[in-house]
Amino acid sequence: MTVGGHLEGLGSGFFICPMDIKPIKRVLIANRGEIAIRVIRTCQKLGISTVAVHSDVDKDSPYVKLADVAICIGGNSSSESYLKQELIIAAAKKSGADAIHPGNSSPLQPNSHA
Repeated sequence: MTVGGHLEGLGSGFFICPMDIKPIKRVLIANRGEIAIRVIRTCQKLGISTVAVHSDVDKDSPYVKLADVAICIGGNSSSESYLKQELIIAAAKKSGADAIHPGNSSPLQPNSHA
């Protein structure tokens, strides 16, 4: 939350200029299942394009079909796909995503122990 142009918790030396903030137009969702569906629906209501990443076994999942773009990151298990940070970031770059919504236990989340 911003207070007087400064972010709470980051001290007075950190300032965000409104001119530097770019609108988010496309979000990659680094999650699957019901959580991904909720994030996709919320983004759609906000007019934000969505990118779903999926493993080989999740290719026909509802969240994949609901997203605007789907990118297969391979693998048959979470450890071979969703938990590989380099695959998530490569998919985000490939898709032109402006932001990444991290999933539960995502290696992209702060303090993740995955």
